[in-house]
Amino acid sequence: MVMGLFGDAGARAGRDDVVGETLDHFVEFTTASDGRFFELYNATTGLVDGGWQTGRHWDSEPDQTWSATAYLRLIHTGVMGIQFRPDGIAFRPTKPAGTGPLTLQRLPYRNASLDITVHGSGIHLDKLSVDGREIEPDQPVHLPAEATGEHRIEIHCG
Repeated sequence: MVMGLFGDAGARAGRDDVVGETLDHFVEFTTASDGRFFELYNATTGLVDGGWQTGRHWDSEPDQTWSATAYLRLIHTGVMGIQFRPDGIAFRPTKPAGTGPLTLQRLPYRNASLDITVHGSGIHLDKLSVDGREIEPDQPVHLPAEATGEHRIEIHCG
């Protein structure tokens, strides 16, 4: 959980290197534990480990939603840069170098369903389109809150 929040803080600070390192750790940890999110991992070995507390060794609990939620937050608000606002959504991605295009499919947003793809890497929003129509990246909102139906959003960062 803390890793996800650390990675999200890195994204807010424009540190795509921190985001990339955090994503790498999540992949390592969940791969080593059959794709499951555990409560705690050993900081040195990366293995599932509850650690020592009050004089005894504790197990790390599997399937922890707070760990999975922190990962999703890192992806949604960090890597994809989704910023929810009362009047709609804006995008400010922090995409690590060395990652290919990343896509979220059928993300529910109010009365809409979004397919969002982020190309490139870095923190600068170069180009953004909604349903093939280019949107000015400097606008405060890229998709209005009143949007309905299905929408395809393409983001290019550098």
